[in-house]
Amino acid sequence: MPENCCENLETVLAACKAGRKVAKGLTGTLYIACKDDVDTIPAATAMVIADDIEMVATKKFYAQHFDKVGSSFKTETQGEGETKSYKTTVTYFIAGIAPEVSNVYNSTVRGEFMAIVPDKMGNKRLVGDIDYGCEISIIEQTDDKPGMAITISWTDHPDLCLYYNGVITL
Repeated sequence: MPENCCENLETVLAACKAGRKVAKGLTGTLYIACKDDVDTIPAATAMVIADDIEMVATKKFYAQHFDKVGSSFKTETQGEGETKSYKTTVTYFIAGIAPEVSNVYNSTVRGEFMAIVPDKMGNKRLVGDIDYGCEISIIEQTDDKPGMAITISWTDHPDLCLYYNGVITL
């Protein structure tokens, strides 16, 4: 980030011009890998990772399909002054409760992960990095909408989540 944030103001305003494609929500599939299964994340240029993420041998991302309704991706600033950072939260819902799904998500409680989250505008965002993975939280419910409400959170990261244009190893 430049010393003087106003240096980029003209560029920012030009990028926010009218006519950009806008669609709310996520696509209904995201990709999750254990942080330790990721070997290398290529450097980003202007917030975009153009090359493929390299995985540890035999490791991969796993596709998670979910209900598109109510899903969201949100990044917000937290803290003050020199300690300002970002918190990213991804929420989605898996309809129904079954032992095999509960068993898998039960094992994620203490893990660190990386997620690639596609939105309906064609962007894929990388949540987590080599040093600090994201966490997964679960709410199982049997009320009006039985299923699992999943939250992926990544706190205290210094920059907005990067865009990913590489191939996802599945």
